[in-house]
Amino acid sequence: MTPGRVDLKVVANRVRAVRRMVVQLQALAVPSLEEFRADFRSPATAESLLRRAIEALLDVARYLLARATGSGHSNIGELPVSPPRRGWSPTPTCGSVSSRLPDSATGSHISTKR
Repeated sequence: MTPGRVDLKVVANRVRAVRRMVVQLQALAVPSLEEFRADFRSPATAESLLRRAIEALLDVARYLLARATGSGHSNIGELPVSPPRRGWSPTPTCGSVSSRLPDSATGSHISTKR
């Protein structure tokens, strides 16, 4: 399969669905957590709307990636991955990461002596 054109209607429909779900989530908003939990349907409704919105966004990403790469894969994990840039490591060691952080982020400025 060769890369193809993106059908903006497909993308727009999914984005509209996500926006609708976000509006519905906002309608569930109440002043306090206690009020939210008072109605047993609220947490389940919020979870369902959030899950469906995330799935719609992932559908759009999957569609765009499939069109861009020309693959017919329906799973993002099956899409071909381009080779990493030179010097890039997918799993940096703790030492290499912490050596680039300021002292305040690593806690090395804190004395452990009491």
